[in-house]
Amino acid sequence: MINPVWLVSFIEVVNRSTMADAARHLRITPAAVSKHILSLENELGIQLFLRSTRRMDLTHEGMLYFDHAKLILEAYQQAEAAVSHTKEEPSGILKLVCGPQIGNLYVLPYIKEFLERYPKLRLHIELTQTMPDLEKEKVDVVVGLTTGIPVHCIQRTLTYARWVFCASPEYLKKHGVPKKPSDLLQHQVITRIQRQPNNLIEFKTGESIVFEPYLYLNDTRAIRRSALHGLGVAQLHDYIIADDLKENRLVEILSKYTEQKKTIPVHISYFPATHIHIKIRRFIDFMVEIAARINIPNVTQKLAFRARQNPGDEKS
Repeated sequence: MINPVWLVSFIEVVNRSTMADAARHLRITPAAVSKHILSLENELGIQLFLRSTRRMDLTHEGMLYFDHAKLILEAYQQAEAAVSHTKEEPSGILKLVCGPQIGNLYVLPYIKEFLERYPKLRLHIELTQTMPDLEKEKVDVVVGLTTGIPVHCIQRTLTYARWVFCASPEYLKKHGVPKKPSDLLQHQVITRIQRQPNNLIEFKTGESIVFEPYLYLNDTRAIRRSALHGLGVAQLHDYIIADDLKENRLVEILSKYTEQKKTIPVHISYFPATHIHIKIRRFIDFMVEIAARINIPNVTQKLAFRARQNPGDEKS
């Protein structure tokens, strides 16, 4: 029978390339990590690593097993959380990093309720569009950011979003309404600096354009404000500008060329462990509850695991 502790050691050795680094992170001895890996290999009947004096590289079988190992560990954590510590009260400091938009829209308005429910907890919340070093800064949970998330983090999907091209009525009155993707080449397009590449737009039709940005910004809120002030065309997530569209402060354009289904996941992320700390579990459950309560479209409680995926924009 596979011990979940072996899986934790296995995942950390893959992520850190050496047993010594994995051991330092797990705060156990390299000998203990080695024993866990050997026990896992013996139980599976396969060799997971090609060992050398400097590195631990995965075998073909090891690469196949790595993706499944994360799923197995998370399933164990979910089962354990469902039946244990139900009466334990979380305490201490819970450190959150949130994308600014998600934080302001879906986290901060509900913090009072969360802290009243768990009065022994204290929250440390950082709103940022740049991912910090999560392990160095001992961050517990990340909400709404994806760029820079370590590959071994577990991500739970709270909701889905879609991209919207938009501009202010004043801008469109002055510059005209783009009717097709290539029309954007004649418009003032606002882009986000972190988006790579930040001068390329791809459409669901398979068309793509390479444009010369009119304005480069590193903050989603600044992009929204610039669009509201008539500075150009912006591409933003629907939930960020939902009220602006409703109140006609912004107008959606090129909708026939963009995906109308909400397919972009908005995640809450955390590090794997043999047992998720009760304070983290309570916050994750609370956010899922809030997402369902306020009827964020397409709320799901499915778990999403991610190898390194496309460089993303802030899902915030």
